[in-house]
Amino acid sequence: MLDYDDVFQLMKDCLSTGLPTKIKAQLARASTFVFLGFDFEKWHTQMLLRFLGERPGISKFAIKGEKPNGEDTCSFLVNGFKIKFEKGEKDGETFFDSLYRHCEEKNMLRTLVNQFSGKQVAVMRLAYAGKLATALEELLKHLRDPDDRNAATLLSGRLHQLEAEKTRTDSRDYWVEWNKIAYGVIQLAKKLEP
Repeated sequence: MLDYDDVFQLMKDCLSTGLPTKIKAQLARASTFVFLGFDFEKWHTQMLLRFLGERPGISKFAIKGEKPNGEDTCSFLVNGFKIKFEKGEKDGETFFDSLYRHCEEKNMLRTLVNQFSGKQVAVMRLAYAGKLATALEELLKHLRDPDDRNAATLLSGRLHQLEAEKTRTDSRDYWVEWNKIAYGVIQLAKKLEP
């Protein structure tokens, strides 16, 4: 009769090299693992936990989320892999809130600097939201360089033509052209003065 340990050992032996070399190297350097969105009832997730658990010095795993529904699975994961299911430490606090707070307390957070101005970000957001006509209008209000204004005007014309022919255009061709225009809008937004 085989138990889980025997099954995992058999599978490991069948996978003669274990994990791929690149993954093994990354995992060897890591000291903490946070699992997000994993289904711990699946055999392949349990196999990954088995590989990770063989590393020296591993004492527990922290997983964001609720324990699995099955009592047997939950007991197996908690006892077999020393998994701790984490939530936020305070009421109404998520795992990420708690993690952020702890990192902030230990001065582990990097200061992020936005490389774009408010005008640039506003136009880019319009483009990302699919509002190219509005993004082009904003560009034309703020662009100072005549060549950039001409480029925005040409993009506006291309967009107008594309929309006018939308019903007669293959959807694959439509989206290729639409994305080219969106890319042009974003590139012009980067040229806006801060």
